[in-house]
Amino acid sequence: MQNAKTSLWLFMPLFFFLCFCILPDRCFKGDMGFWHNWMLLIHRYGLGNIYTFDVNYHPIFLYFLYIFQTFQGSESELQKSLIYVKTIPLAFDFLGALLVFFLRPLQWKTVLLPFLLLFNISYLYNSMLWGQVDSIHTFFVLCSVFFILKNKPIISTLFFVLALNTKLQAIVFAPLVGLLFLANVKSIKTIGKMIFAGFFLQLIILIPFLFSGTVDELWRVVIGASSKHPFISLNAFNLWYLLHESDHGITTDDVTLWGIAYKQWGLFLFFSSSFFTLLPLLIRVWRQRIQGLVYRSDLTSMSLLIGGLLSILFFWFNTQMHERYAHPAILFFFLYGLQTKHYSLYILSSLAYLLNMEAVLRFFRLNNYDTLLFNEQFIACLYLLILIIGWGLLYRMWNATKLSYLHSPHRSTTP
Repeated sequence: MQNAKTSLWLFMPLFFFLCFCILPDRCFKGDMGFWHNWMLLIHRYGLGNIYTFDVNYHPIFLYFLYIFQTFQGSESELQKSLIYVKTIPLAFDFLGALLVFFLRPLQWKTVLLPFLLLFNISYLYNSMLWGQVDSIHTFFVLCSVFFILKNKPIISTLFFVLALNTKLQAIVFAPLVGLLFLANVKSIKTIGKMIFAGFFLQLIILIPFLFSGTVDELWRVVIGASSKHPFISLNAFNLWYLLHESDHGITTDDVTLWGIAYKQWGLFLFFSSSFFTLLPLLIRVWRQRIQGLVYRSDLTSMSLLIGGLLSILFFWFNTQMHERYAHPAILFFFLYGLQTKHYSLYILSSLAYLLNMEAVLRFFRLNNYDTLLFNEQFIACLYLLILIIGWGLLYRMWNATKLSYLHSPHRSTTP
């Protein structure tokens, strides 16, 4: 055991250092330009005043930018070292890979499991090549899921607060985390501690903005997120690429179909499909809490599968989606694969995500992008295939779960 730990703490820093050394200068210039401008504003006016300018990210990433610019010392050094901002989300890619040890004990035979994920270019594409930060809230959300599954609801609450303060997209996973709270939290005292801990952490996060009197500006960023880019798609190859073949970044989502705006259609399809996805967990929690049923199987596999599906549903049905919003699915499906040995969703989500991202960024500068592999409708169909397979696996799991009741205090026989 000790040798396995030593090997892990040796291999992981070495591989991170290797990634640092080969960190490419190329990136998505628009996003990296934002990071540079925001660090300049933080350097000149302080973190607490950042929301008086045109900044639309939540506080946690801005805290990281504040720390990064502090170590650079001057504005000229900021420009020289800008590319190393990528190490912030890259670090969370590595932390996300370590979550495998929530599922497997750290032993010699498991020490290399994180590298099965870290050698996946799809997983690292967003951080190392693009320069975006979706790995941060992904890590926080999964920590929240795992800690509530480990019956540590207060720690789970803290991680979910961090996720929400990183990216608003984390709210997509709130129903999953909420149902797991219902399944595991039985004490009113514990609920009170969770509320207090979450409120206290939120207060700490807001301190710079409270002192600067800019909380109202931060709140406007939060409530204005859904109207920031009112187009049917922002290079997310999803349902709207199948239904509307051109001008996705030009056609606004207030265009109507049968008198209903595309945006409302997307939300309706997302919420209804999410309910269908969460239903097995909802029924299980209901029977566990109300009927007193006890199950042989735990919630881990179902939770990971549902988390990955929610990520794809959010990406595939809604308007205003960016290509990178499917990122959390890769980590959810990888961990689900480790738990169940079903790796098809991990492989398909990695492929679809890589093709979508590369079709937009064209980092590898391939000779020809006008092929089936990079065709928008083909990639959209890959995501649809993930949903179909995922729903099949989910309801097959639910059918098996229905037969795994151990006992019920309300029944004399097993149903």
